[in-house]
Amino acid sequence: MVDKILSIFGSGNSSATNYPSDDQQQPFDRLRRSPTVELIEDSPKYRSFRGRVALKRLSLDEDCTKAWSYHECGPREVRCPMVFLPPVTGTADVFFQQVEYLAERGYRVISAEYPSYFTMEEFCEGLLRLLRYFKVKQVHLFGASLGGFLAQKFAQYNPSVIASLFLCNAFGDTSRFKFVNTVPLVWLAPAPLLRSYFITKEVPEDADEQIRAAAHFMSSKVATLSQADLLARLTLNLTSDYVRPERLQSLAITVMDVFDHCAHSSSTRLELYKLYPSARRAHLKQGGNYPYLSRPEEVNMHLLVHLRQFNHTERAACVHFMDVKEGAADLDTSSVEYHSNSLESSVEVARVAEEQIRPPPPTAKAIAERIEEVAVESAAANSDMTPKLVKEAAVPSSANAQVDHLV
Repeated sequence: MVDKILSIFGSGNSSATNYPSDDQQQPFDRLRRSPTVELIEDSPKYRSFRGRVALKRLSLDEDCTKAWSYHECGPREVRCPMVFLPPVTGTADVFFQQVEYLAERGYRVISAEYPSYFTMEEFCEGLLRLLRYFKVKQVHLFGASLGGFLAQKFAQYNPSVIASLFLCNAFGDTSRFKFVNTVPLVWLAPAPLLRSYFITKEVPEDADEQIRAAAHFMSSKVATLSQADLLARLTLNLTSDYVRPERLQSLAITVMDVFDHCAHSSSTRLELYKLYPSARRAHLKQGGNYPYLSRPEEVNMHLLVHLRQFNHTERAACVHFMDVKEGAADLDTSSVEYHSNSLESSVEVARVAEEQIRPPPPTAKAIAERIEEVAVESAAANSDMTPKLVKEAAVPSSANAQVDHLV
């Protein structure tokens, strides 16, 4: 029995031990010793984010031990925010670069870390309670890996609450994973064994320093997850389930993938394309399993492209592109939260709230729209690929066409 448990969390070889070895830790040790790369957890940008934006916890279930953790930025009068859901190994702060980027441009952003839900129904009910707490009309959901699968399932059960979906390295069927339906064995594994599976993930030899830094950062996040959190996420990821896309076809969906080494196989990506034939596609040449950490500029640009289609509508996530009448009616200056230290005085807060009520002058609109146009052109130029590269990425690899891994 012990050998079976170890084989589940190994690298695919049933005879291989699962505990970290010197060879497995070598990529991360080399990264830490490299003088040319800065670890994400040690970067001033990440430390500044954690120092300015509070991590809040909220319990909405009957079981008080289950609490959501979230970062919230941006003007609260926006009733259709962008909500981020992390992957199986992630926490609420893994999207800190997207949260800051969008909040600085007037978007309301919530990065939420879900508690230990063991069933899909439990997760959907919990997320619905969270959105009701924030008093939002609809949301734009960004989901990465498992977070993308959870976002699709939530939209399947609650399509009226979803304004759009942004799926990053996501999947639509859990049966693609190597050890699906092995949940009873997962429950027997101790917490150190569960963590070691994620921490010892191999990094490709040709990966650049940004991808290695992202993998190191995500491995450090695993140590902060409790055994209940790990068991719950693995249970959701390894329980056989799939998305029924019939009720999602009317939604605006963007599917973002990377064309370098990724935990999900090419056949899994093609299956997701088939689920949403009319979805927009955002392709990155490189990025690894965590492009929002290794390629934040490109991901941020694709997010702006995705959200700009809702400008000047009731689904706008940015205060600068909201309908003026709707924004004035819903505005509550007591609920507006600013995270910049320069806006602490009540006089300044009142002035900013008054400016949000007044419609911006035409010149300001023209400048904002022009900035977005330049951003879109820059993202398109950075993501331009040759037809040969696209063709090679679309062909399933014979080595991993039927096997995916958890990230």
